[in-house]
Amino acid sequence: MARRISRTLAGSLLLIGIVCVNAGPAAAATSTPIFECSFAQPGGGYVAVFGYQNSGATTETIPVGPQNRFQPAPADLGQPTTFDPGRHDNVLIVSWDGTDQLQWKLNGISVSADAGQVCATNPVPLTGSGLSTVVALFVLAIGAVGLNAHLYMRRRARQL
Repeated sequence: MARRISRTLAGSLLLIGIVCVNAGPAAAATSTPIFECSFAQPGGGYVAVFGYQNSGATTETIPVGPQNRFQPAPADLGQPTTFDPGRHDNVLIVSWDGTDQLQWKLNGISVSADAGQVCATNPVPLTGSGLSTVVALFVLAIGAVGLNAHLYMRRRARQL
């Protein structure tokens, strides 16, 4: 009987040991938010520029929610939910009125936008509506068709 109890006890201790080794310590949060700078918008207000630092060796996923949110609401301002290792600058650009306190809370760490911390250069160059790109591509396409037609006519003239 004593032998049976000692085997059961030994088996239980072995099982507990295996579970503890496989579970390991709880993973520490490695991603932290970074407020980089703000930039005044021509019509008023600011653009706040954020990045993050993941000091871990693996990618961390933190969905929008209690551990990844903005204050004041809405909590989701387009912030990343996947955080690759290393420092990543200019990953999030947020329009901000400059008066309310804008905070990004990530893994229990908060950073606040600051209108006094101005970007040295505009991190988001104004590019307009994109119409100029469409027009440029159209002009190039017309030019390519014209060149192709010209070359075709030259070949036809040589054959005659």
